Amino acid sequence: MEKIRVTLDFREHKGHERIFAVCKYHAEINEILKKLPGAKFSATFKSWHLPPVKEWVLLLKEKIESIAVLDVTDLRRKLSDKKQLPSLVAVHTAKPDLHYLSANNREALQ
Repeated sequence: MEKIRVTLDFREHKGHERIFAVCKYHAEINEILKKLPGAKFSATFKSWHLPPVKEWVLLLKEKIESIAVLDVTDLRRKLSDKKQLPSLVAVHTAKPDLHYLSANNREALQ
């Protein structure tokens, strides 16, 4: 029998960042998801979602490995994109190094 694919995706839901577990309906997977810490069902997205905690993703993988394959491709991509964003913002918002400026220019900037 072919294993079910459970795809993890990172989304904002009701103002909070969450990891969504998307798959076809499967009673045993639903029971596993329901018991994970912080898991909730979204009627909007019609799927279970968890707080973004790595240990809970690993726990989910361990609990479903006999009946499903956990696909984290989208999750990894979105988290990678999210990590790059703060570094890009920091480059543009950094204050200038005033010790490299002449005394006149330093006074003008303060």
